[in-house]
Amino acid sequence: MSYPGPHAPPPGDPGRPRYGGTGPVGGPPLPGSPVGPPSYGPSPTYGPGSPYGSGPPTAPGAHGAPSVVTCYRHTDRRAGVTCQRCNRPICPSCMMQASVGFQCPECVKANPAPKTPAGFGGRGGAKPIVTQVLIGINAAMFLITMIGSPNPSGAFGLSGGTDSPLQLQLLLSGSPFREGGVRYTGVAGGEYWRLLTGGFLHGGIFHLAMNMFALWVLGSQLEPMLGRARFVAIYFASLFAGSLGVMILSPTQPTVGASGAIFGLMGAAAVLLRSRGISIWQSSLGQVILLNVGITFFVPGISIGGHLGGLAGGALVALAMSKLESAKPDITKAVAVASAFSVLCIVMSIVLANNWRNPLFG
Repeated sequence: MSYPGPHAPPPGDPGRPRYGGTGPVGGPPLPGSPVGPPSYGPSPTYGPGSPYGSGPPTAPGAHGAPSVVTCYRHTDRRAGVTCQRCNRPICPSCMMQASVGFQCPECVKANPAPKTPAGFGGRGGAKPIVTQVLIGINAAMFLITMIGSPNPSGAFGLSGGTDSPLQLQLLLSGSPFREGGVRYTGVAGGEYWRLLTGGFLHGGIFHLAMNMFALWVLGSQLEPMLGRARFVAIYFASLFAGSLGVMILSPTQPTVGASGAIFGLMGAAAVLLRSRGISIWQSSLGQVILLNVGITFFVPGISIGGHLGGLAGGALVALAMSKLESAKPDITKAVAVASAFSVLCIVMSIVLANNWRNPLFG
């Protein structure tokens, strides 16, 4: 505040100037006005015991007091969180739910969630009936192959098998073999059914239980997502891909187990998660696959070709389905591509069984 001119000190005043007149804003001081800032007398002392308290009044936000952060879109509203993508503050009305945390409307619009391929869309609430049927078939085959076994109690050990005549007729073997005085010709001798039936046999109750548990965990999740037709197509394509893997690496070694098909389901699940923008490492599926692949290589008596062939086959078929059905769902195309892949695996398996050479020793 300014005054139009100088003021004489009142009687008894030692000459302390009052508010000095400065004239117009930006102009020179008026005559008689003191130069410099006005004096208000001695400054108050702050501290313990002082009537003025511990310090002068502070403005909001001073001395570490929290300042109010407002939404970048609504400056009159307090921000609750920051956007996970751009880190701008947003208020509750601008918070858009994301896979992790919240995003602002602009980031959601600029980075829409990946569209789920139409081909991967079964009925979410459907019961995994096919999975239950497959488990039932495997269990039934285990019991049936015990009939006529010279050692049926061996099937209930940790690694024992039945070695029944029926199991010997159905297990997977690319080359001829002899057991119990009976010669079996294998796939090379025209026993082509072994490429399928070997995937429904198991060497013991422990082998069966482990595979069926894995089948239930994967099937109960995948079957409702894929739909029954696609799930069946991927399962059998993986089974035949596992048989092809056996024919590539160890056709002379009799092989049983649904592991090839189950590994194929793991490969298909990885593709399914990837198509939905979900990392297989965040979902722990990647760790499960790595663990099982490690067991395949370091535990003796496991078919490396069957596991790796099934894993690759399931992933390839699922990837082909997702590409074919990316624009429009078409179960016919999905089943057709899986069927074509299965036929290719069967043909290649037969050719390899008749012309196999050990890849290490010739």
